Formats: sequence, C-alpha cells, structure tokens
Amino acid sequence: MKKGYSLQVNNEQIIELPDTTNFDWRIEQDGAAIQHMYYGEETGDGVKLNITLSKSYEVRVSSADPRCYIYIK
Repeated sequence: MKKGYSLQVNNEQIIELPDTTNFDWRIEQDGAAIQHMYYGEETGDGVKLNITLSKSYEVRVSSADPRCYIYIK
C-alpha cells in the first residue's frame, strides 16, 4: 500500500508527500475565499480532498515532515 499523500494542483502538478501526516492551511487575512471543498472517496482511488478557490491566488506548499504547510494569498 502506498504510504503518505500526494498533492495535485490544477489537475497537473503532483507533489509527493510520503512522510506527511498533518496539513496546516495558512490563508492570509482578507485572502482567498474557498468556493467549494469536497472530502471523500467515491472512485476507489483513495480519499480525495478537492478545494476550489473563488479566483486565482498564489499558493505555496512547504513540506516540513510530518506537517505540510499550504499558504494561500
């Protein structure tokens, strides 16, 4: 069984996070508005978390195992 997580951005770039166990979302004050968030497993491909932002934002990922930081501004 595959260990850890993989993070896919815009259905293109895939970032492997094999030792990550926690995710920490940092959204700047007056920053990104989350338009839609889905967490579940319907396809048999594993659990997925899909987040749609209301418009384009700068997103930065910093992995400091075991926590992955996701910055949105």
